[in-house]
Amino acid sequence: MISCSYQNSYDEYRKLTDFHIFHVRLLPQVCCCAVLLLAAIVLFVLAGLDLTEWYWGVALTLMAILLPFANAVMARSRIRQLEKREPEYENQINRYAFDENGLTVTIKEGKRQTVSSYGYQELIIYETKTHFHLYVNQMNAYILPKSCLKEAEITALIGYFKAGAGKNFKGKKHGNEL
Repeated sequence: MISCSYQNSYDEYRKLTDFHIFHVRLLPQVCCCAVLLLAAIVLFVLAGLDLTEWYWGVALTLMAILLPFANAVMARSRIRQLEKREPEYENQINRYAFDENGLTVTIKEGKRQTVSSYGYQELIIYETKTHFHLYVNQMNAYILPKSCLKEAEITALIGYFKAGAGKNFKGKKHGNEL
């Protein structure tokens, strides 16, 4: 069994949000940008000398280019609002317990304590250079900085993740970094 603790941090939450926007949700964003660019191209082709279609084409092109960055700015804004509303977030302590069957997370918030258990097949796990992001659904994830673990524990965790999560473990593959 591998156990570790992590105290929530808004800085780590920002890193997770950036990872989510620019890695996990990248394909839907690229598709949306492609549709906007395609619509702009259609407008440019159909426009001829009509300036209205040119303006709309330029607007769609700018929207396609700025969409991922706008998502990141809005996410940062939501995090700043959350910091003001919930300053106690950084006082929460997450205790993770891993074994070959799955993950048990104990969240301690003051005197209140919540325990959740997950089998690895229920999770989508992303490994980066510095973190494991343990997604329990499309929008909720636990943050596990590798700095909370020893090198041998990281190796053992990767073994658990590969065996239990299978294709739901998206980590470093032969030197390719996420």
